[in-house]
Amino acid sequence: MATTFTFFPNLPMEIQLKIWKLAACNVAEGGQEIHVQLHCHLQSTSHSCWTTTRQFCGHHGACPTYLHGARNVSWATFCLSDGYFLQSEANASISDPFTQSQMASLSLACRNSRGALHRQFQGEMRIYQSKWRRGVQVRTLRCNPKKDTLVLTDVHMPNSRHIQPGIRPLTADAMSRAESARIARTFPQDPDKFAAFRSILSSFRTFAIQQDGHRGDTSSEKIDLINTGMLIMLFMESIKGLYIWPNPHLWPEVWKSPRRIEDVKLWDYEDELGRREFRDEVDYFLREYDQWVDVHNDHFTPGGEHWAPRPRKLSRIGCFVWSA
Repeated sequence: MATTFTFFPNLPMEIQLKIWKLAACNVAEGGQEIHVQLHCHLQSTSHSCWTTTRQFCGHHGACPTYLHGARNVSWATFCLSDGYFLQSEANASISDPFTQSQMASLSLACRNSRGALHRQFQGEMRIYQSKWRRGVQVRTLRCNPKKDTLVLTDVHMPNSRHIQPGIRPLTADAMSRAESARIARTFPQDPDKFAAFRSILSSFRTFAIQQDGHRGDTSSEKIDLINTGMLIMLFMESIKGLYIWPNPHLWPEVWKSPRRIEDVKLWDYEDELGRREFRDEVDYFLREYDQWVDVHNDHFTPGGEHWAPRPRKLSRIGCFVWSA
C-alpha cells in the first residue's frame, strides 16, 4: 500500500499554505532548547550620583560624582559592547536533533514550506564553532525566542572598568590602548553583528543556566547562579522565566523522565536539608538580582555608545527535575 500522498501538488494553493503553516506551527510549539556558551565584553562604571543626589548623572562611561573608596554610596552599573554565541564543547548538538531534522525537511521541501518555517522561526543566531578569531567557522541557527529556551552551558565575561575621573591622562591612555588591543584579539568588533547578537539575546523569554553540581551539593559555585546568570539576565529585556538546567551527564536520573516546574519552592525534594539549602540559595539570588535591577533602572538613559539595559524583575525560579 502506498504511503506517500502524491496528489499534494494538485491541492488548491490555499490548502497547501494552510498545511505548511500547521506543520511549521507544530515544530515551533514544543520549543527548542538551544545549548550554547556565551562570550561577551562587559564594562562596568562606578556611580555615586544616584545614592548622593537621587539623580542619574547620565554618563555610563564615567560618573563625574563618583567618590573613590566610598563603598557605602557607590554602585556599579554594567553595559555590553560586544558578544557572540559559541557552540558548547560538551554538547554535540546545539539543539534537539529531531526538531532540527523537522526544520531541515520543511526548509528543503519547497519555497512555500520554507516561508512558513521562517515565519515561525524569525530569529537567527550566529553561533561560532570555536572561540572567535579571524576566519573561524560560523553557523546560523533559526530560532523562535518567544518559545525557545536559551540554555547557557558556560559564560566567558571579561570585565573591564570604564576610566574614572581622577586617573592621570598618561595612565588612562595606556590602559585604553592595552584594553583595545586585548578586545581586538578576542571579539569581532563588528557593529552589525553585535546589533544582531543584542537583538536575539534580549528577545529570549525563557532562560536556563546549566547546573553542574551533583544532588545534595547546593554551593553557589556549583549552582553558579550568581557568577554566570545574574549579569547576563540584566540584558535579557524580555525575560519571563529562569530555570535551572541539570547537566544530563551528572544528573542522568532527571533525563530519564524529566518535567519542568515553574517554582523551585514547589519541588518535593526528598532530602529536607538539601531542599532548604537549595531554596535559600534561590532566595538569595532573587534578592541580589532585584537589587541590581533597581540599580540599573535608576541609572538608565536611552541611546549612547554602549548597551545599557533596562532589566525586568523575576518572582520565581523554575527547575527541570525528575518525575517520580
